[in-house]
Amino acid sequence: MMRGVFFIAVTVLCLGAVSIRADNWIKSADGSVSVQFTNSGSSGSILVAEGNSTSKSLEVKFGDIEEWSADDKDRTQRLSSYATGDAMWSGPTAVKVNGATVQRVNMTRRMQTDAGVLVDVSLIGDLYPSTGGTAQNGVETLSVAGNGLKLSLMLNGWKFQSGGEKLNWTLEIKADGKDGVKPEEKEADDNKQKRLEFGSSSAGKSGKLDAALTVVLDGVNKPATLSADVKSGKSMVTFSFPKFTNKLYYDPTMSYSSDAASTRTVTSSVVIMIMALFAFMATRM
Repeated sequence: MMRGVFFIAVTVLCLGAVSIRADNWIKSADGSVSVQFTNSGSSGSILVAEGNSTSKSLEVKFGDIEEWSADDKDRTQRLSSYATGDAMWSGPTAVKVNGATVQRVNMTRRMQTDAGVLVDVSLIGDLYPSTGGTAQNGVETLSVAGNGLKLSLMLNGWKFQSGGEKLNWTLEIKADGKDGVKPEEKEADDNKQKRLEFGSSSAGKSGKLDAALTVVLDGVNKPATLSADVKSGKSMVTFSFPKFTNKLYYDPTMSYSSDAASTRTVTSSVVIMIMALFAFMATRM
């Protein structure tokens, strides 16, 4: 999956793992950014916002994880509603990532695909300080902007069905409360990521998604692709990964900030974990 991370710095609310109530807000240390995660609705979502304003924000809803044939004609397997219903987040806890102290929330659950395969799904949200930092994406190191939220998706136990050749992970993204806005492709902070920018407010703020150009499959970096389109009036982003044997890790970064506030540090990551702002697993591959 290409890699991504959500830009947000969060105050240390607790040094020990505690249960996080759905729909709670977590603020960055300077109070300029808030992140809200929820397991309600049909998919579960994350909101990265300026202050507590939903009108100046980037909202991410989790779509299905689907297995497809090479020609995209046949869907051979699907996993839905992994971040909603019984999904429980825990945290935040203070964790060191490549020298930076981040606030981590995580969720993990075992679910069955529509083909009857049991899969462990993990989502991890790392909230970086205003100074930013880096993260590992397999053998790569990717940059993470200050006040950025890094969202990771991990899958363990996925077994491809006959005819299945790739896995697609879809997110629905709404910028500044508006649907159906096709993002612009921009230059990322390094050449290992691809950036999509979703609109901008009158204050010069904008929602950004930085996706790594590789995904970690069974411990090895492999090419990942990213596509964005407007479908049925909704802005949809799809990450596509090649066939693998058992494990996937991928972590895009999402943020809501001005272009001037972006920093050029280095980071990385990947393993199909997802979720958003989320709270996810306390360990990373």
